[in-house]
Amino acid sequence: MTTSSVALDGKAKVRDKHTIELVSGLHAKGTATIKHSISLPDNSSWVCSFVAKIMDSDGISDADGPGGDGIKLTLRSAKSKQELFAVNLDTFQNLENNSGNEIVLYVEGAKVAQAPSKERFNDGKEKQVEVVYSDKLGVVVVKVNQKPVVAYAFRDVTFHDLVNREPFVMVLSSFTGDAGGTHLVSDISFETTD
Repeated sequence: MTTSSVALDGKAKVRDKHTIELVSGLHAKGTATIKHSISLPDNSSWVCSFVAKIMDSDGISDADGPGGDGIKLTLRSAKSKQELFAVNLDTFQNLENNSGNEIVLYVEGAKVAQAPSKERFNDGKEKQVEVVYSDKLGVVVVKVNQKPVVAYAFRDVTFHDLVNREPFVMVLSSFTGDAGGTHLVSDISFETTD
């Protein structure tokens, strides 16, 4: 996917043909919405991936150094704009999380799972992030640099129930407060796998 297929909001800007700078500095918010909506066939599994790079961390610090917040991938309804599913790469330890580097999963805005990552997200290095959904198992697994970090089993509702067979869009966003940095995303893709 190239940057020409993305709508930008806030401080987000195009760095080059494949890279989007979501934010840079303190007290900034940026959003990149993929313009093309996605419709899934029944009983399909999928993989959504992107490369995240958080560099130039500054501002207030937690246990692993300066810089904060992170990058969030949201799958939301193309019609209602309702958040269906989200993955947050959280880079700042606060009262509601256990680690300065963790992945938090949300279903319809509610936190359903979280787990610390051994990878430090805001170290200036590229991280390959993969969100893998198996329709057969009803499970989503998030991997960073090919290592599983967190998994969630859909129980009362399946992913297909969430999307209600309506198109949805991918949104990548970032916010910085008193802890900042430059947050980049590139090589964004979404593919069905069966």
